[in-house]
Amino acid sequence: MRYAKACDEGRWSLHAAAHITAYSPLSDGNVPLEEIDRLRDTYSRDDLRLNFAKLFLDGVAPAHTASFLDPYQPKEGYDPTAHDPDATLLMSPSALNDRVTELDRHGYVVKMHAVGDNAVRKGLDAIEAARNANGPSGLRHEIAHSAFVSDADLPRFAALDAVAEVSPKLWMPNGATRAQMDVLSSEQMGRLHRIRDLLDAQAQVIFATDWPASAPDADPWSGLAGMLTRQDPTQQYGGTMNAGQAVSLDQALNLFTVNAARAIGLAGETSVLKSGAFADFIVLEQDIHSLSPEDVSAVQVQETVWKGKTVFAR
Repeated sequence: MRYAKACDEGRWSLHAAAHITAYSPLSDGNVPLEEIDRLRDTYSRDDLRLNFAKLFLDGVAPAHTASFLDPYQPKEGYDPTAHDPDATLLMSPSALNDRVTELDRHGYVVKMHAVGDNAVRKGLDAIEAARNANGPSGLRHEIAHSAFVSDADLPRFAALDAVAEVSPKLWMPNGATRAQMDVLSSEQMGRLHRIRDLLDAQAQVIFATDWPASAPDADPWSGLAGMLTRQDPTQQYGGTMNAGQAVSLDQALNLFTVNAARAIGLAGETSVLKSGAFADFIVLEQDIHSLSPEDVSAVQVQETVWKGKTVFAR
């Protein structure tokens, strides 16, 4: 409601897509389709797109609530030999398939919170079920976080025209790293945030801050820098997180620009400089191609132009 009000009052300078919660363990579970439609129809604006829905499939690794194919490390009160990958799913696979198929049929792009590799697989299975039931809808459903992806599921993103959303504040050493290492094997940690592998598998990958849930701020620059080195550019946390998954600056920038625009249905309209597109761009203090990753993380925006109008200037 606040976003819609900001649009109405001329205080909105974003091309935005907001996901309406369709299932959450923090609420009463499934939200009826009629209520989702009502929220979409009431609050959609030209620059606030609401044909998007959110589902939660699992939790997080340190709490043993992320859904993994392989067991967690042994600890008191947890028996790895009794591991059931589906036990930590927040929705049964059949219910998930039905929900994604329903939302796809009614024109909603579905974003699914999935941390563990089993949750990612079940999310992809649900997209496949929707494709089989409804045909190629053109809706590009998203796996949010895509933190751990198995080898077998890497090529399925491209095959299903699904989107892998990754959270940059989390793919470099951070405050949660030690807690993850305490509960997961080295093999599992080696599959953390496989950005290069996803790109090599032709997956469409987009950037997300995961702020305020898991990240301290929404500043994209430290996350961008971390993609280049898999290190914390602020040097608050030492070490390197899966160095082989580092990508080039141009590869990383695509996650923020053309890939993001396509994910919200604005391909060719923003994140490109061409005749007929929105005049959306930022002016930086320096050419980031000439900067070290550490300097990229601290770069300052001098001006932001949205739809041809300066909406921010230093």
